[in-house]
Amino acid sequence: MLLHEKQIVYWSLANPEVEETWAESRLTLDDFILGPFDAECLGERPPESDWSDWFPLPPRMTDWELDELSDWVEFEAEKHDLNPDPDTYPLEDYFLIRRTMNPQLTQLDIPVPPAPILEQAVGYENTHNARYLALWWEPAGDEAMVSDGFTTFTGHWAGYLAFIHYKSIYHHLAIYNLGSSDDPAEYRLVVDLQERKAYIAKTCDAETVVAGQWEVIPNLAGQVLLSSDDFEDLLQNFIEQIQFIPSMEEVRQRTEKDHQAVESLLRWLDDRSW
Repeated sequence: MLLHEKQIVYWSLANPEVEETWAESRLTLDDFILGPFDAECLGERPPESDWSDWFPLPPRMTDWELDELSDWVEFEAEKHDLNPDPDTYPLEDYFLIRRTMNPQLTQLDIPVPPAPILEQAVGYENTHNARYLALWWEPAGDEAMVSDGFTTFTGHWAGYLAFIHYKSIYHHLAIYNLGSSDDPAEYRLVVDLQERKAYIAKTCDAETVVAGQWEVIPNLAGQVLLSSDDFEDLLQNFIEQIQFIPSMEEVRQRTEKDHQAVESLLRWLDDRSW
């Protein structure tokens, strides 16, 4: 409240002791209202809003500070050192939104063969017309992994190793942990199958990119309700897959096909002018 002229104010206090203390202090109401200094700073019409206009909140974090904090939270979450533990506290939405909105990709100056040379070399058939493909090595099973966000499977390890270990490519990838027989991958090689460009990305960012290319991202934590008939069909399909045993001729043909795909990849890389 700002008073422009002196007014007579009657103020009775309910507690006599407080009233006596008030009288001894010799304070008046003018000591508690806006004075000349306040009027000069705020003007005759103070902001008509809450107190945050007069007493601003602390400055917000910069984008860099927020990224640093978020990276630390993710790092500690992987170590399960956070309290509360993300496994028992609903932080998944925060991480999903942050990664979906801002996946980090670093383009690599390495050659990507035209389709379908690289795809065939790593054992990938682009039946869903995917744009992005992620490649890395998984210690569990000691296999090369291939994922388009819709399907993830063990690929053709010989084609994967032939590509990442090629003389003009390896030094671009050596500083990144793409996984090995002993260590899980911290990064993944992401290939743009349309632009034929290669990128490096942290595991979480690579998963966001490949999964984000589809209109519907499956909720792995959600529940799926199946009817009894659907469940029986799914179970029967699973049994047929695990019971399928290829013949020796089919194995030989597949091995020969994979070998030819790797040879085609190496020929293209050798023929490329550097």
